Amino acid sequence: DTFFRIAQKRFRAYGALHLYMRLVSVWSWYAACTVGGGDVYFLVALDSWVSAVRFLAFTLSLLRWNWNIHIDFGMHAPKIQLFRKESLFNLQVCEFAVLLLHAAAALWWGTMPWHLMVAQILVMVFGLFVFTDFYLTRDAEHDGRGVEVHRDGRVVFSFDSSAWLFLYHFGVAMWVEDNVQIPSPTNIAFSGSSGGAVVAVTLASGASNHKVGTYVARDLHAAASRNPFKLLPGCEEALDIFLPADAHHSCTDVCRVLLTKVSWRAPFLLGEVVSRFRSWADLFACVRASCHVPGVGGVLPYPCPGRGWYYDGLVWLSLFVPWRTFGAQDSVIKVSAFGFPGADIRPSVSLPAWWALLPPSSEICEAMMALGYED
Repeated sequence: DTFFRIAQKRFRAYGALHLYMRLVSVWSWYAACTVGGGDVYFLVALDSWVSAVRFLAFTLSLLRWNWNIHIDFGMHAPKIQLFRKESLFNLQVCEFAVLLLHAAAALWWGTMPWHLMVAQILVMVFGLFVFTDFYLTRDAEHDGRGVEVHRDGRVVFSFDSSAWLFLYHFGVAMWVEDNVQIPSPTNIAFSGSSGGAVVAVTLASGASNHKVGTYVARDLHAAASRNPFKLLPGCEEALDIFLPADAHHSCTDVCRVLLTKVSWRAPFLLGEVVSRFRSWADLFACVRASCHVPGVGGVLPYPCPGRGWYYDGLVWLSLFVPWRTFGAQDSVIKVSAFGFPGADIRPSVSLPAWWALLPPSSEICEAMMALGYED
């Protein structure tokens, strides 16, 4: 099934998850075949049972049989759903959670080799994050427009998380502003996470990146350069001053903002992408939430009215959370102030990582923007 998925060129977000599940299965059977004894029976029995249910549902889907189980109370009465497609997701998450607790218990009681249980804990923790509704996106509320308009694809400038290093991103944005003609949303689009979301929204809204970048390097730097807790209030003030009143119209279907949604249900943290904004306040809240670094922004997540509670966009792998582009037809230009692998635009001079929280002098911050412009 993995071979056919790759051959059909369907190996995208779901394909990555599919491959991860195969690797988890390999790990399970490796433990069963090489260790034996102890609690290995529990690992194999649970994984086999969950896999049987999952592939039974897949098989029934291929045969076009309706496998959604519900209770029908008759005409005009509600149908109580007992098992449906979403239940497979919950079942898999429950398996990861149970095996995580099992590994912790086996590690505590010493019923399995400790190094294998540590590996199992890491696998299950990673699985809980990866196997989430990672493509939970407000794009699902699309009214259909945009799909036809952008069927030929766009060039998307994508800005990574950065904190204070978003000054480098502002330098790149200044170059885009000066040299790239953006006649309509059918040609150019933007995406961003955390500090990169501030830059992406500034570009998409038509605000002056020269003015915003200068304000950040001088005024905001003077107030927050030695106090990380003042960075986010300063960003709020910058957005309030420079974001145009119609920015939510300009950014809708043109800019994608990556957030981390906090849920009371497992797996608790979900990657969410927003590209449609109902109002100026909604756009402001989404950008601010994307910058809400735990600790720096407070302990509690940031509230977005009508959407939920959120933390910073973090560093969700675009392989699992396809946040950078609007579709496979788009071409992406990745901008990374940290110089992450795969970036198309990165600092030609290495920037110290601690500058993300404790920036250098105002003069060096302006030089950082100049470096982004040159790169």
